[in-house]
Amino acid sequence: MATRRRIVAATDFSEAGDFAVAQAFGLAAGEGTEVIVVHAVDPPVAPNPLYAHYGPTGAPSAEQEAAMRDAAEQALADRIPASARERGIRVRTEVRSGAALDVLLEIVEETGADLLVVADSGRTKLSRVVLGSVADRIVSLAPCSVLVARRPAKRG
Repeated sequence: MATRRRIVAATDFSEAGDFAVAQAFGLAAGEGTEVIVVHAVDPPVAPNPLYAHYGPTGAPSAEQEAAMRDAAEQALADRIPASARERGIRVRTEVRSGAALDVLLEIVEETGADLLVVADSGRTKLSRVVLGSVADRIVSLAPCSVLVARRPAKRG
């Protein structure tokens, strides 16, 4: 396997996402490798005017949005292993607004990443057929290799 120089790792802060980030750092070769840990924040959806009274009363304020972004940045920083910098791995975090698929493809293009690591959603095959999967779409659209990190099944 070729040495990876730039790895993008995506997380939604779930166990599966954390596993994907851990896999990315496990694959990082050390000196000269960069790992970019990414979280995509779905933009608020404007409520349908016909049903607005059933849902949230609007988009978050600028202060709320800034607080959410700060919390996401801190959550990304918390997922970086202490040993990464000791091993000479450069680390960067990115929190961006947008659909996960779009954000990840954008970052891969911008950075020239050799590898994108995403989590397997763990959904059933039927729900994947009906709902689709971000991981499935990324595999077909990404301009680089993609690792879909699947957590081992729990036993017992």
